[in-house]
Amino acid sequence: MKTLKYSFVVLLCVNIAACSGSDAEAVRSAFDQPQTKATALQLSGKWTSDCIDSAFGPDYGRRIISLKLSGNNFELQTDDYYGTDCSALLETSIRKGTYSSIKSYDSNTHLLEYRIPINEQVSSLLNQKIQINDNTLLTSEVLPSETDTEKATLTIIMKKVEE
Repeated sequence: MKTLKYSFVVLLCVNIAACSGSDAEAVRSAFDQPQTKATALQLSGKWTSDCIDSAFGPDYGRRIISLKLSGNNFELQTDDYYGTDCSALLETSIRKGTYSSIKSYDSNTHLLEYRIPINEQVSSLLNQKIQINDNTLLTSEVLPSETDTEKATLTIIMKKVEE
């Protein structure tokens, strides 16, 4: 029994020694992602676009998009308008749920996943590529989660309107 305990202690010491130095640092840095935390703080607030073309093009009207982020919650509101000056409201759609960064392209560019609850067990998933620079958020269209997000282009400019 003493031999078994001694063998276990030796094996444990060898494993700890093997994980020291750069390997242990790599493991720690993989779990510690300060850029994601900083980005969440930078994203917090309400962002709004100008009057922009419909997702289907200018022949389908115009819209104003507002995105409110707080903690890991989001609210995405799209106001669709007749005409070109965003004065005649046609329809408002609101999506609410939680979000998380599921991929980082660099310290300012991320892929967000929006989780919209349908019922207690099922959620709808949407993705959006974003890039944050000071008080400007550059985003792609909101995409179904199964869409190839590598082709998502950053075309919508949003300004921070509330902290």
